[in-house]
Amino acid sequence: MILEELTVYRRMAEKQRAIEAQLLQAEKLSALGGLLSGVAHELNNPLAVVLGRAELLLLGELDERTRRALEIVRTQGDRMKRIIQNLLAVARKHPPERSWVDLNALLRETVELRAHQMHVNNVEVRWRLVEALPRIFADPHQLGQVLLNLVTNAEHAMAGRPGVLTISTERAGETVRVGVADTGPGIPPEHLPRIFDPFFTTKEVGRGTGLGLSVSHGIVAGHGGRIWAESTPGRGASFFVELPLVAEGPVETVEPPPTPVRPAIGSRDILVVDDEVEVRDVLTELLEMDGHRVEAVGSGEEALARLKQRRYDVVLSDVRMPGLDGHALCRRLAAEQPEVLRCLIFITGDSAGAETEALLEETRLPHLAKPVTLEALREAVAQVCAARGGSDRT
Repeated sequence: MILEELTVYRRMAEKQRAIEAQLLQAEKLSALGGLLSGVAHELNNPLAVVLGRAELLLLGELDERTRRALEIVRTQGDRMKRIIQNLLAVARKHPPERSWVDLNALLRETVELRAHQMHVNNVEVRWRLVEALPRIFADPHQLGQVLLNLVTNAEHAMAGRPGVLTISTERAGETVRVGVADTGPGIPPEHLPRIFDPFFTTKEVGRGTGLGLSVSHGIVAGHGGRIWAESTPGRGASFFVELPLVAEGPVETVEPPPTPVRPAIGSRDILVVDDEVEVRDVLTELLEMDGHRVEAVGSGEEALARLKQRRYDVVLSDVRMPGLDGHALCRRLAAEQPEVLRCLIFITGDSAGAETEALLEETRLPHLAKPVTLEALREAVAQVCAARGGSDRT
């Protein structure tokens, strides 16, 4: 009897420690969210200039060598953009876009992405999948990001020697569990409590950012699940993801919406508002290339003065600016010139910031995330002009 009570007590204590660890991790990510949002904003502005300039140059007549060099600039810029999006994923609190997911199929697709490299590195993949595994209600893209991160980490842990990667699935009560185990050196006991901390990494410089497991933790927590690791030094490491099961309702067939046709809008008068001159210049040149008449100002105060003097078809405004920022500009326009709100498009490098999110949610105004592509810019301008109809100006 006493032994049974001790066993129950030990299990309860272990469960409490696990819950406390999850809560501590959530607090760390929450505290880091504001910092990451600000860092992403500061990086997105210069990146918008780099990618915008590369796009402008690629539209001109170039010799093949110059074109290849600019393509490399654009490709690496896009890579930086994805890294910043990973930073924002830590800060962002949006619910996932979920659908019914076959976890076994998603695992096979994920491992296939690394199949060639694992073959080259002498990594054998062993499958231990429960074939009758129930489907889960999850965001397949986010979950794929988690699984790819775990598979890639396991592969890196076995670098330099033959290894075995074991992928498993099982049903555990009202959850499904995924296991990713490697035969690498394992995780030192002193590192195990910190592996989900942001920016913590044991990889050599240049190989890891220390964000992968933190982002994965946030994604899994957002799905109501948990993620943890078990390891004995010298005997490899195992990562587990546990996700809740929910009852499947009737399957609905939803026809994909037709591809929208961008309306022809001709040449329009556009006001660009951004405190960074380089960003203003790039946006101005991109818009002028499409035949628009563009004026650019560096503050919300200047924008208000221009809007009192004349009318514009479209107003593109940054959100975070010194003085009268996008939030304050929107409030002033709502009070003094509410008709201008119909042609306002926000451009922001801080889409995950709490204040910016609140502004976009409250106003429901169209917005573009920096760095802005020419295609996205064209689409936003065309949609605003089409929504207002005709050629009337604000």
